[in-house]
Amino acid sequence: MGPLTAIRACLVKSATFSGRASRSEFWWWTLIAEFAFAAAMVGLGICWEEDWIFGETYWPIQAYALLIWLPSTSVAVRRFHDIGLNPWPVIALVLLDLVLLAWPVDSAFLEALFYSSLFLYLLVLVVAAFPSQDRNSRYGPNPLEVTP
Repeated sequence: MGPLTAIRACLVKSATFSGRASRSEFWWWTLIAEFAFAAAMVGLGICWEEDWIFGETYWPIQAYALLIWLPSTSVAVRRFHDIGLNPWPVIALVLLDLVLLAWPVDSAFLEALFYSSLFLYLLVLVVAAFPSQDRNSRYGPNPLEVTP
């Protein structure tokens, strides 16, 4: 699956948490979404500001994060299904990120949540690199054998 096909598939299946996603679908989506996020941060010049999270230039980043949140979560859940795993790390990551966004004060607890979120994000990325199950599973047919 190429980059444009992967982006289209992730956008079309934004609210689809059942089924499976191939490695290429997950990685193309993640690569392009993260590159766009980094480009927006650099373009807005906010990645070097100390309080960029609460700065007035942060609203475009918030809007972008909201736009990609559902498709990113969906493709990660479907990727875990493709590997044959329960997607609890993805769900835990989403819940941690929601707490981080809602927490109003800087504290040691917030810092611990941030590092926990970072750990879970890296875990999701590592697990997403695992190979797909070759056979059909309880989550559906192998996405590499199904024609869209």
